Amino acid sequence: MWEKIRRHIQAHRPKQRRYPQSWMEKVVFWLGLAAAVCYPFGCYAVLEYIHFANRSRWWNFLTGHTQTALFLALALAIGYVIVWLVTKRAWAAMLCFFALTVGFSLADYLKYAILGEYLYPWDFLQTGNISELTDFISVSFPWAYILLYVLLFLAILPAWWARISLPAAWFVRLPVALIALLCCFTQVSTAEKAQNLLNENGLYLEDMALQSSNYLSNGFVGAFFVNTVSRSVEKPEGYSQEAIETALAPYAAQEAAEDFCAPDIILVLSESFWDPTTLPGVTFSEDPLANYREIASREGAFSGKFYTTGFGGGTVRPEFEVLTGLSTDYLPGGSIPYQYVQQPLESFASLYRSLGYQTVALHPYSSAFYFRDNAYGYLGFEHLYFEDTLSELPISVTTRGNQVSDDTFVDYLLYYLEQADDPLFLFGISMESHQPYQDKFAETEITVESDVLSEDVLYTLQQYTQCMQDADRALKKLTDAIDQRERDTILIYFGDHLPTLGANYGAYVQTGIIDDVLNVGTEEKMFLQSTPFLIYANFDLGESTMLQEGTENEISSYLLMTAAGQLIGAPQSVYQNFLTAFGEALPVYNVRLAMELTEEEKSWVDIQRMITYDRLVGAHWSDAESILQSVS
Repeated sequence: MWEKIRRHIQAHRPKQRRYPQSWMEKVVFWLGLAAAVCYPFGCYAVLEYIHFANRSRWWNFLTGHTQTALFLALALAIGYVIVWLVTKRAWAAMLCFFALTVGFSLADYLKYAILGEYLYPWDFLQTGNISELTDFISVSFPWAYILLYVLLFLAILPAWWARISLPAAWFVRLPVALIALLCCFTQVSTAEKAQNLLNENGLYLEDMALQSSNYLSNGFVGAFFVNTVSRSVEKPEGYSQEAIETALAPYAAQEAAEDFCAPDIILVLSESFWDPTTLPGVTFSEDPLANYREIASREGAFSGKFYTTGFGGGTVRPEFEVLTGLSTDYLPGGSIPYQYVQQPLESFASLYRSLGYQTVALHPYSSAFYFRDNAYGYLGFEHLYFEDTLSELPISVTTRGNQVSDDTFVDYLLYYLEQADDPLFLFGISMESHQPYQDKFAETEITVESDVLSEDVLYTLQQYTQCMQDADRALKKLTDAIDQRERDTILIYFGDHLPTLGANYGAYVQTGIIDDVLNVGTEEKMFLQSTPFLIYANFDLGESTMLQEGTENEISSYLLMTAAGQLIGAPQSVYQNFLTAFGEALPVYNVRLAMELTEEEKSWVDIQRMITYDRLVGAHWSDAESILQSVS
């Protein structure tokens, strides 16, 4: 049957492009021509409709930002014309734009549904990020959107049938396409030109500071365009060598305390470590974090809330902030901070390495993920161990939830602790609790019940809770080993971000933590951006100006290691001395929390922003001239 249909189509389709003769051919020709001309505008409308996921928001954007929407649609049309010039045939250009529309809109929808973040240009720099979207099986894609894809595809057929094409030869079309491409490039070839072009059409680089507002204010195409043409970190107002020197003038490098014993330091980023029992309306047959609570309540332990810049994903942001004390707030949202690390960068690893420590980073996953293999050396790590080298150790490896188990991860940590002759700074990132949570475990030990959660979200939560129970047991195994060590040892342990529990913040919406995912208030953000942290040692810790013994502490990610350094009496660089003062004045802040700041508090944030810019892409005026070379 299909062969008969194919032969019938071929028999009645024009053999070559010609002026239509019959009324039927004329109808098809003009339909095909109209579809070819209007196609990029239809693609733009579909991209924005799926992005806003709501007809009224989509229409309000188009009518409320008419100039911006028209500019973006015309920009797409220019790109479409360039492709048409290259392909000659309209159907080929339309098919290309159809594939791009489906690919970009689907990726944006799934990424937001799973991670609560939109699709960014730099996602394509790190293809490993695609693995974070593997949870798409649990995300329903509306039939209305599939219908839009079908209509877009059907619009190609009249142009194909009528053989709509450009009459010019290739030696005319290709130079015209190249000239058009060069003209487009010259409009954004410099930061000043790009900014002028954006501003003239209602788009602003400042929107990049918080990508949620960027994508809601400018739509998907506009926000993606803003992110693409900016290409760099925005220079802070007033940035200069004099401004840097003036800001850091009150601070000086500080020598180690007299009782600094150069303890072994274990810094652990526990993937998605969080307390699920904080969800209202949910009950658990037993406490998944019983060990954590017991350890945190011990005399001499410090714990509380760790405020992070990640949610559901983006581990690299809080990781970078903890290791360097810098902020990712003013990097392009969703970008990978390690992509800017192209030379030695002061970090806590480099500080302790200068004091005679061995510095080790280990992670049972790919070394290329988030560019860690390139950046860690610049941060001062002497030894790097990833999944390929860790698998060669004389350790029995177990997998849980399709990842290296947290129990094995602790064995890795203990192995390198025992191998070290010198004091050790050991940084490790676990993997067992990484999403997706669907079908991670055949059986779970804790029963989770709720009258407010949907069946699929409840199932996801139960799977995630098993991850937390495993992490909790591994934490006890690690602290028990620390207690038995003869060498003084301190553990700094934190979760990088909350888990994704269902599409579109499913668990958090259904339990009433969030009322409107598009209008999340500061109180709600304080919940969504905080995870537990723990500082524990097998010797008596000192005092910190940012932390108090007990479980009620709150601290920002970039302040954690400075506070831990105070507790052991470690030396401080000039910048770490600044962080101490910053933490005393403003212990909790990041741009995602949408906090109201006083003018004095803004001055602290501005200095940190300036130093972050200076060290990553600026002139490096704030780099330490020297770090203490010996223990006092």
